[in-house]
Order: sequence, then C-alpha cells, then structure tokens
Amino acid sequence: MESALPLVGLVIVAYSATNLDNLLLLVGFVARPGQPFAAVVMGMLLSGGVMLALCSGAALAAGLAPVRWLGWLGVVPLAMGLRELRRLAGASTSGAEEPEAGMPPLTPFGVAGVMLANSADSFGALVPLFAESRPALLPVIGAVVVAMSVLACLLARWITTHQRIGPTIRSIAPRLVPFVLILVGLYVLSDTTTDTLH
Repeated sequence: MESALPLVGLVIVAYSATNLDNLLLLVGFVARPGQPFAAVVMGMLLSGGVMLALCSGAALAAGLAPVRWLGWLGVVPLAMGLRELRRLAGASTSGAEEPEAGMPPLTPFGVAGVMLANSADSFGALVPLFAESRPALLPVIGAVVVAMSVLACLLARWITTHQRIGPTIRSIAPRLVPFVLILVGLYVLSDTTTDTLH
C-alpha cells in the first residue's frame, strides 16, 4: 500500500486542479436561490461515477494494447497541458462566466450533465493514470475521486458564505491546470512504482 501513496497524492492534485472550473460551477449552483444542496451533491457524485466508468472503460481498451505502450498514454495529458499553457500565454484576459440568475433549480442529472460536459481535462488526466496503474490500485483512484467530489461540494457550500474567495479561485484555475496536466503526463511517461509495466 505504501507504493499507492504517490498515486493518491497525484490523483488528489490532478482532480483538484482540473476541477477548479467545476468548483466555480458548483459555487454557482449552491448559491442559486431555492437550489437544494442535496441535488448538487447527488449530481456531482453521479458525474464522478460516470467519469470513473468512462476512465475504467478507456483503461480497459488501453489494456488490449501491448503493455509497453501504456506509458505513452502520458502524451495525452502532456499535450493537453502544453496546449493549454500555449493558449494561456497567447490569450488576453477573458472574464469568467457568471451563472445565470433566475434559473430554476437543477436536478442531479442536470448538475451531472454540466459537470461532465466541463470535465474533458479531468478525463484526460485520469484515463492514463487508470490505464497505467496496477488493477489493485484502481479502487484507490476511484475512492479518491469520490472523496474529492464530496469535498468539492462541501467547499462550494462554504465558499457561498465567503464571497471574497471566488475571485481568487477564478484567477488561479486557468494558470494551474496546464501545469498539473503536464505533471500527470510526465508522471505516466516515467517509470514509477505504481506502473503495470513492472
């Protein structure tokens, strides 16, 4: 289990960084007048479950490829991170979208749909980790994702009572995500103790 600790840490960092934009959406959902918090939590857990299923499926498909090729999946988050870093360097500052006011409360399926539509970076970061990790470690990754989903909901609820924190997160997220994707890509490309390649 000791060899799982670096993987747990990386999943926490990857999930956190690639979900800062989703955290902003969660804050918007939780702050909506009349929006049941339970619906937001259920939606976030549903999106996490679908994400885990998609990652498992993609990892299984990758398992059909020769084992020596799995480490090359690190190219995906690495390329995404480099693309985002390039876009960030070349883009002028753009304002974050504010949640629309006056909208009816979202159902759990509505929350899940929005979260999944905004989770391509999470998918790109987690699939290589799923595909390259030993099968015994996949439940560890899943447990971390579920725990982080619940924590994201609780944090969103807390942020709604501390409005000064929102602008800070909004300014950090675009700058942090590219570096985390690059870190995940390099981690998967390297030979680590959690690899299936041993």
